[in-house]
Amino acid sequence: MEFRLQGKGAEYYACLDREVLNESGARTGKTTSELIKALDLCETYPCRGLFVRTTRASLTETVLADWEDKILGIGHPAIGRQRRDHRSSYRFPSGAVVVLGGMDAPDRFLSMELDWFMLFQAEETANSQDWDLLLSRLSGNTIPMCPRCNILLPYRAPACHVCGSEPTSFQQATADANPSHGRHWLINRVKETLCLMCGSLAQGATACPKCASQHLGRMRHFSFRPHDNPRWYDIERHDYSGEGRHFLIGTLGRLRGVKRKRLKEHLWVSEEHQILEDYDPEIHRISGRLERDDAGSWMLHVTNKGWSKESADIMRQTPVRLEWFGAGADWGFWPDPGVLQVWGYDRFARRFRVAEVYRAKKQSEWWAEVAETLYNEFRFLYIAVDPSAPALRDAFNIRLARRGAPAIAIKAENVIRRQSPDLAGIDLMRWGLLDPQGVVRTFYLRDVTRYGIDEDLREALRPTCEEDEIQGWTFLQRRDGTLEEIPDPNAPNDGLDADRYEMGEGWGVRLAYKLKTNPYPMGSFGRVLGHAEKMAEARRKRDGG
Repeated sequence: MEFRLQGKGAEYYACLDREVLNESGARTGKTTSELIKALDLCETYPCRGLFVRTTRASLTETVLADWEDKILGIGHPAIGRQRRDHRSSYRFPSGAVVVLGGMDAPDRFLSMELDWFMLFQAEETANSQDWDLLLSRLSGNTIPMCPRCNILLPYRAPACHVCGSEPTSFQQATADANPSHGRHWLINRVKETLCLMCGSLAQGATACPKCASQHLGRMRHFSFRPHDNPRWYDIERHDYSGEGRHFLIGTLGRLRGVKRKRLKEHLWVSEEHQILEDYDPEIHRISGRLERDDAGSWMLHVTNKGWSKESADIMRQTPVRLEWFGAGADWGFWPDPGVLQVWGYDRFARRFRVAEVYRAKKQSEWWAEVAETLYNEFRFLYIAVDPSAPALRDAFNIRLARRGAPAIAIKAENVIRRQSPDLAGIDLMRWGLLDPQGVVRTFYLRDVTRYGIDEDLREALRPTCEEDEIQGWTFLQRRDGTLEEIPDPNAPNDGLDADRYEMGEGWGVRLAYKLKTNPYPMGSFGRVLGHAEKMAEARRKRDGG
């Protein structure tokens, strides 16, 4: 199979620097260039490489799909018969191995000697510690290179065929990233010059100001753009193809706000006017597995750093026993998707998202079937739904109401402050991310998307899960630059709405009713819980409790 590289893709292919950052907005060809380079190395040398992302499961439907379908191709011996989601590595006839891993479980590859690795979606990595951990694994010696000519040599070459120099070993760490906030460690790292002897910074110098060493290192930076993608840009005609022009104008041209600045304008910019400003992926997104114990109880085994069975902090002990489940749903078709989520609650009134279906172009009956499947698994007590979608509520109730899981349309007074729409539900969401006592009560379990990532949404550069929506959810800005205390209607919020509906029922009504008291300190959402108390009291009287 022949491949074509141009612009930054060709430069990266020839680059032999130890650390590389490939960054850009959408569809510039950077990942394809990386995979082509990985294939060439594996077919030439018996090397050992690593494809890694924040979690192993997140590789399956993104990088590995392109790797198998577009780069290796049908029938390639490295693919074999193993399924992508169950695969741990690719083995080549040359003796090369590409290991697959996630930073949520790095133990399986930390003992390896790697020749190269590629960290995909590196902007998801909250700090440089994981990067430094991976760098420490670059100790392979199967790819010879000439340090003077800066070229790769044939396998086991005793000397450079150009200058006769003794070869050294090629090792490379590649970070693949989309632009993130302006203070991200990656974009700061490429601006630094480091003394490799004493670790001092030597910005703009030819020698270390502290130890005078001339062994200085920088991260090589390639800023990919659409004209670096052969699919979009014809380098011979110096013009975009019809497909490329349609994508740049018809798709990227429709983006707004921070999403536009990052994916179309390739800028590393921070969120402005973000509604859920306390959201921190490093804290609120957790990795782990959900399983039943011998007594049939649901136990969530969290594998994040700092969570352990022996933790002195009772709120950081694992496994977490989930006492009961609720579900939330938001109706959508296209371009806004439909979303169905299942949330589990523990004895500390914390909620954990354990399943999410995020799909476009599905009718209400399909969603009802999905809801029934998830009910059979989790036995959730209700589905809190959008009050403006009665057809979806009725479809759910036809299947589930008699089984004790009715679809409940969240009324306006349950989730909306009188003085401003949506803010009471937003108050609850903020409180879940960080309550007045500094306790986190909302967690998003990674890789819980059911039925896979929606490819139509992915191709349209729209969110494919709730976490994709959070950092772009902002308040509406008036023309004069002032803010209105309502969410921007142009910001995607389908998963956030499903979350908010479930939260309004789970926290605002069910938990207060179950505990027969208001267990929370009065805060910004006190009116919501006060209203919930009245509803809970009415239910207790109705039930004779």
